[in-house]
Amino acid sequence: MQDGSYVVIQAFMVNDLKLKGNELIVYAAIYGFTQDGEHWFYGTKGYLAEWCGATKGTVGNCLKSLVGKGLLERREQMQQGQIRIEYRATKIGTHPHKNCDTPHTKIAPINNLDTQPNEQQKQASKPQQRSSYDAIIDGYTESPELRDALREFIKMRKMIKAPMTDRALTNILAKLDRMAGDDATKVAILDQSIERGWRGVFELKDTPQGADRNNQAAQQQGGFDAARYNYF
Repeated sequence: MQDGSYVVIQAFMVNDLKLKGNELIVYAAIYGFTQDGEHWFYGTKGYLAEWCGATKGTVGNCLKSLVGKGLLERREQMQQGQIRIEYRATKIGTHPHKNCDTPHTKIAPINNLDTQPNEQQKQASKPQQRSSYDAIIDGYTESPELRDALREFIKMRKMIKAPMTDRALTNILAKLDRMAGDDATKVAILDQSIERGWRGVFELKDTPQGADRNNQAAQQQGGFDAARYNYF
């Protein structure tokens, strides 16, 4: 877990959903990744266990309970010949949010629903515009899987406080072209960087060249080694 990382616990999770303890932390972590209603969380049980200070078995029980309560959706995706379990919070944008101080949790500013809409709410009500990232990605590939992987990589970079410029994204795409000749390999390379919190892209770790590059990247970028975690 990197310094500066945080999970946002919102008031509705406690007041409306009646969550507490490890279930609250697991739900809040997944909600943070999926609150836009489009993305799915496919991190590891080990990642969630670090936040909870619990075992992966405990996290697994929390996930089953949250799915059973209808607070999480669960799906299975085939990636590189392996089944990947993904989750998404179901209570998206349906609750008023207020600031809520919780031990060991850094709380980001959250909208309050008042009778008079604030500036953030006004902005949210405006039609969504395509970002420059979307234009670059859509011009680069027609593969839905590769487009999703690139957007997840951009999202991860923002979460580790290292957002990319348009030029940086273009350089990443050029590097992907040099390292891989097919979309499936590019997706796997991006997934590798997302899972390890790396700012860059590197050869896959199951190749001789990639193993050396991965060790260098982990030391230089301080990313955690998610290879020791198993998928759900």
